[in-house]
Amino acid sequence: MRRRFCFAICIAAMLPVPAVANNHLSVGTEGQPPSGAPGFVVLRQPQADHAVTVFVRPIAGQGGDPANHEWERTQPAGNAYTAQRSIRWSATASCAEGINWIRISGPGGTQTQTFNGSRNAISGSVVYDSFDPDALDQVCLNWGERMNTPCANGNQNRCPSSEEFDETRRAIVRGSAPITVSGQCTNGAMATRTYRPRLALTCRREN
Repeated sequence: MRRRFCFAICIAAMLPVPAVANNHLSVGTEGQPPSGAPGFVVLRQPQADHAVTVFVRPIAGQGGDPANHEWERTQPAGNAYTAQRSIRWSATASCAEGINWIRISGPGGTQTQTFNGSRNAISGSVVYDSFDPDALDQVCLNWGERMNTPCANGNQNRCPSSEEFDETRRAIVRGSAPITVSGQCTNGAMATRTYRPRLALTCRREN
């Protein structure tokens, strides 16, 4: 899936960077880069780990051994889930000879904005869906299904109502594609950069 950025351009010294909806990038102009400087584009995640909470429960109506019951996600859903997965990244790009285009790819699809050399340097923010929902679901569904036996046996010491998984320590979201950002100056390509966003994922059992 390929989508196009919607840019809102403002003079950074005069106007604040406006709030943006998902899949929109807001940028402000920056000073002219030095002649001959290599072009670049970078993203920066806010310092705090991004937080997502997923509620799961056993699928209703299952018979047989409770230890074999399958689970489902109940919350969040739809646009609320997309909003939870979205990070407001800081974005900066510079080309002494002019920026041709910038592109972000990852779980939120591919988004490209073309400048055709009209800007030499930009900075601002982009709200981007940064995690694959199936990968997040799988972490919490696996966690829930591990709770089948202790919860069915009434072992409250081993039947927690929630658990937090920290991406920075556990590399939990293995099925979620990394985020890449790339670009093209009018006189050549920018280096492609790859990011694996930090995440604190809470799986919560819904009774």
